[in-house]
Amino acid sequence: MARNEGLSDLRDCLVLAVVGDGAERTQLEISRSLGIDKTTLVAILDRLEKQGLLTREHLLTDRRVRIPSITPTGTAVLDRVMEARDRAVADRLNALPADEGAVLRTALWRIATAASS
Repeated sequence: MARNEGLSDLRDCLVLAVVGDGAERTQLEISRSLGIDKTTLVAILDRLEKQGLLTREHLLTDRRVRIPSITPTGTAVLDRVMEARDRAVADRLNALPADEGAVLRTALWRIATAASS
């Protein structure tokens, strides 16, 4: 999925998703929220910026701090990857008997909503 869109791995997708969620974060904040080493994150951001999927601006109050932002191209890539992911998950869930699929979906929903609350 992600590789078909030019992304290297899941981390590229995660970084794009965090950068594109509408909240302004520093590179350090992104590193901490995703549990990705700062050096590794910078390499990912460099690659995504070179591909035109994001840009980075210096914080006005501290030029050492950079704020990544997703580009329209990055948003389109992320949307396509997420749609492909959703289709793949749905295909696998649809392969289950209806009652088992319903139980699994309910359990996954509980996990997802418990983690975000």
